[in-house]
Amino acid sequence: MKFEAAVAMVLALQFAAFGWRINREISVGDEGRQTWLPISDYTNIVMFLVTVFICIVVPLATGEFSNLSKAVLGSAVVFIAFHPMCTAAHYCLLTGKGRKHYIGKAGGYPYITYEEAVVYSIGISLAVMSGYCVYANA
Repeated sequence: MKFEAAVAMVLALQFAAFGWRINREISVGDEGRQTWLPISDYTNIVMFLVTVFICIVVPLATGEFSNLSKAVLGSAVVFIAFHPMCTAAHYCLLTGKGRKHYIGKAGGYPYITYEEAVVYSIGISLAVMSGYCVYANA
C-alpha cells in the first residue's frame, strides 16, 4: 500500500474541515456573535500537526514509513471520520434538540455539550485503539 497517498488524503480532509470551521466562525464574528472552536477542531489541528510531522517529516528524514507513522495515520483516519459526527453533536443535531434549547439559559451556549462529549470520547477512544493496534501489529 502506498501510504503517501493516504497521508495526502487525510491531510486534505483535516485541512478542509478546519477551513470550513474558520469560514463559519468568520461569518459568525462578522454578525457580532461570539466565536469559538469546538474541542474536536482543536484535536483536528493537533492531529494535522502530528500527522505532518510523523507521517511526512520523519519519513523524509529517516527514509522509511515506520510503524509509528502507520499508527498515527490510522488514528488520523479514524478521527477525521468522526469529525463530522462531533460537529453534528456540537450543534445537538444527533438527538434532534438543536442548539435552540440553550437560548435563554444562564451562560448561553456551552463550550461542549453532553452529546458532543460522548461522541468525542468515542472518536478519541477508537482513534487511540486504532493507532495502538496498527503499531502493535505492524
